[in-house]
Amino acid sequence: KNFAGACAGAWAAATIAAVSRLSICGSWRRSALHAAASNRSSAARASGETGSSAGSGSVALVVGAGPAGLATALMLAKEGWQVTVVEKSVDLTSYDPGRGFMYLIDGRGQNCLSQLSPDLMERLKSSSVSMMETRIGILTPKGLKETLNPMKDATRNSYWLPRHVFVSLLEESVRLSDRIRVISGASIDSLENEASHGFVAKGSTVQGEPWSASGSLLVGADGLRSTVR
Repeated sequence: KNFAGACAGAWAAATIAAVSRLSICGSWRRSALHAAASNRSSAARASGETGSSAGSGSVALVVGAGPAGLATALMLAKEGWQVTVVEKSVDLTSYDPGRGFMYLIDGRGQNCLSQLSPDLMERLKSSSVSMMETRIGILTPKGLKETLNPMKDATRNSYWLPRHVFVSLLEESVRLSDRIRVISGASIDSLENEASHGFVAKGSTVQGEPWSASGSLLVGADGLRSTVR
């Protein structure tokens, strides 16, 4: 399953609808930071400001609160951005049991998550199944034979967990940040260019409450049927 635009998928039949392999590449983070830096530089040149710090004037809107959107929000907040995350689902961790996904967090993913939040990997380990603990079952005429999954290098451990559990862990970290605002159950009704801020987005929640957000960086992390890309 794609995570932050840089995942390698490996689908396999399982007791759930599909299984996907999570792999976060450092190139995604560098590209995202480069794009953010370019936005800051353009804004700074326009206003006559100098310096490389994001500062209080750097504001981003992330559309979609899946793994990609929440991870992007955490990364931007760590770089000094004020971030608004908009999600159409009321519950960020809601899922269809008949279409569930499992993620395998490998070494690159673990490194990225550790950088996003210091305790994120420790919480993930307690909510997942280690590859060191998985077993392979072989059905023979004499019955079921179980063996431990062979690991060539015990130090290169990976962890399996359901998507909705992964999202809940990221959401916990997001909710703890004073730089991130989350608006759930929300739709986007308009998106317009705005000279002083870059863009202005407006919409409403399922309760009928209006919301708006302006900024210089817009991230579309709302899937294949994106409303902003």
